[in-house]
Amino acid sequence: MFLKKIQFKLTLAFLIVFVMSTTVFHLLSFYSLYTSLRSDDHAVLRSRLLSYWAQFQIGGMQMLREELDLEKLLSGERPALVRVSERDGRTVLMLHPAAWAAFPLGELSGFERYGLEQVRTLKAPDLEFGLEVAAINLGERYVLQVGLSTEGRERLLRAFVRNFVFVLASISAVGFFLGLVLTARYLRPLGNLNDVIAQILSTGQVSARIERSETGDEFDILIESFNRMLANIDGLLAGMSSTLDTVAHDLRTPMTRMRGVAEIALRGQPDLDKYREALSDCLEESESVVKLLDAIMELSEAEAGLHSPSREPVELLSLLGDVVELYAFAAEERAVSIEGPVVDDRRITDAGNGNTAPEFHVDGDPARLRQMFANLLDNAVKYAPPAGTVRVSLQIDDRRKAEHNEYNNEHEDYFQIVVEDSGAGIAEEELPYIWQRLYRGREAAGRPGLGIGLSLVKTVVDAHAGQIEVRRSDLGGTLFRVRLPRRRA
Repeated sequence: MFLKKIQFKLTLAFLIVFVMSTTVFHLLSFYSLYTSLRSDDHAVLRSRLLSYWAQFQIGGMQMLREELDLEKLLSGERPALVRVSERDGRTVLMLHPAAWAAFPLGELSGFERYGLEQVRTLKAPDLEFGLEVAAINLGERYVLQVGLSTEGRERLLRAFVRNFVFVLASISAVGFFLGLVLTARYLRPLGNLNDVIAQILSTGQVSARIERSETGDEFDILIESFNRMLANIDGLLAGMSSTLDTVAHDLRTPMTRMRGVAEIALRGQPDLDKYREALSDCLEESESVVKLLDAIMELSEAEAGLHSPSREPVELLSLLGDVVELYAFAAEERAVSIEGPVVDDRRITDAGNGNTAPEFHVDGDPARLRQMFANLLDNAVKYAPPAGTVRVSLQIDDRRKAEHNEYNNEHEDYFQIVVEDSGAGIAEEELPYIWQRLYRGREAAGRPGLGIGLSLVKTVVDAHAGQIEVRRSDLGGTLFRVRLPRRRA
């Protein structure tokens, strides 16, 4: 099981890379050392050859013998094989250490005639080193052969290899242990993440969080993102649970009424008119159920982005006029006065007729925008008191982002649409919750509605890269201000 852990795999991978790179480096070093030592040995061999050749040229064979006898008395002189033979291969002089008798010295006479730059090597089965031999002509009658052993060179190279193996094995063992320790330390956040995921899968609870190491590395960023994801999931599950509870509560009432109406109609005497009335009541209740479900589905699709808003030029003044006209009859029934849409063109310099209203064009989905403004106006009319006032105004907000950082948008200016009423307003403590689906405040009690309108408004505004805020209105009620990016020419 341990062999399958990423801790072991990472350590092993880095160890393999280290061993391979170190081995390649040492092989190159070994080759460089070998060639350097061989070159030095060959240089010494040729130097001895030339020295003996010079002695022979000065004093002949007698001088050469005296030189060789003198070298035997010198303790620090490197031992060498010296052979002088005639052209027919007969040996005239042969000197060498006794230990070198194991070499096949008889092969020397069988060597081809070769020059100073050519070096032949003799090998003995019982010896770990070789004997390198070079030759030079001593006049027309004799051939001089000199040989030096490779014992010193081989001993140094073997020591180099032994040290390399020892050092590599030691460093690999220490590196493997330290690699396991360090990878275990650095991969600990990954293990914590795995434990939390296993806990979530086993318990189904997403309330667990992973503690950050505050190192600022990639694992810390991953943990922070994972914790945010868990928080979002936790919020979504809580919202889903609340939504299901609210939907179940809102569905229970019409379903109970439908069942009660049906039971009463069935218990009584057969009466066609009562049956017709009961069916009419059931149809009315079922319509309210369908309306609730359709609203929830529409909001869910909008939030999920399943139906992305279209992008086409929309003239806000005309669209607001249509929405106001649509709600004029409902407002008249409640004796509510709708003012607007009022155009605030004080920021606009009209080169032509100063009484001509400016054009307010945005890029958006006219159906979605109409639905958004209809929801805002519907709420304003619904919560305005009898004989109250609802005001709809439209203006340009050309304040730049540099002056107002809260308008962090790629567009330089906006159109502002304000819908306000003279009702009781929204309590301060309820403002953070008004955008939640199915949320209804205290003022909504006893009034028709599903608690979905403002959620849909917020979704449409976000889809059009706009902003929306709510505050107390100068009229006494609630003011909703929607900012939509102005369409670029």
